[in-house]
Amino acid sequence: MRVMLDTNVLLSIAIFKSKALSMMLSAICESSDKQLVLSSYCIGECYEVAERKKPALIPALDRFFDAISFEMIHTPQTLPEHDWFTIRDKDDEKVLYSAI
Repeated sequence: MRVMLDTNVLLSIAIFKSKALSMMLSAICESSDKQLVLSSYCIGECYEVAERKKPALIPALDRFFDAISFEMIHTPQTLPEHDWFTIRDKDDEKVLYSAI
């Protein structure tokens, strides 16, 4: 099973040290039947948020991403026209499109 996490979850683990979400990430990474998948959009968004809110946290993000095993998928800068779904927050469309 492939498991994709979004920006809020990643930041909660990497920066805010959420115990419950860290345990979830460990369970995913240590499982033989699960593969962590991260989109280029979510990784980039993590760095954008850190840069905007507290640039001193960027080294912690670097260490976090270096320490976990994941498959990265590329999110296109411009999404193709589609009628697969409608979503209220246009920024979240890239996250959902990447997951699909």
